[in-house]
Amino acid sequence: MTYYGQDYTILGDWSAVSAADGLETGVRFDVSNETLSLDGGAPPSSYDAWAAGHGVGAATGDFDSDGVNNLTEYAMNGNPTNGLAPTNLPVFLKQGSRFLYVHPQRSDVTSLTYTVETATDLVSGSWTNEGYTVTGTNITGETLNFVTNDVDTVDDEKYIRLTIEQ
Repeated sequence: MTYYGQDYTILGDWSAVSAADGLETGVRFDVSNETLSLDGGAPPSSYDAWAAGHGVGAATGDFDSDGVNNLTEYAMNGNPTNGLAPTNLPVFLKQGSRFLYVHPQRSDVTSLTYTVETATDLVSGSWTNEGYTVTGTNITGETLNFVTNDVDTVDDEKYIRLTIEQ
């Protein structure tokens, strides 16, 4: 049986369900109507279901050691089990006299927050969500949309990053 994208082995009438992602005890299967119920605890979050389906752990981990943590892989529809060059990373480009920062954003999840931040000095560590303007989102109809940010050029130096929280 599959529940939230994870395959489970049924051990018998109302027996505990065994799962690779370590669901809490109290998950029960009713053979008579083939339903799962949770006797405590909430169903896994979208990230948790995705992580279980890929066999990876915590959001802060980097299962494939490619320098991109698991949450970012999920948020950008990457493959956390392939350590080759990550796909769907943000792009920074020059267009005429403008600088654009384009980042992917999942269209099928509302629990993620994507925040573009800028800094003029990496030593002070003061990041802010100022110094850019969201100029549009390319709605693709697929898992990822692409958000375009116009980065101002008023400072001599500017650093930009994307933070993702769930």
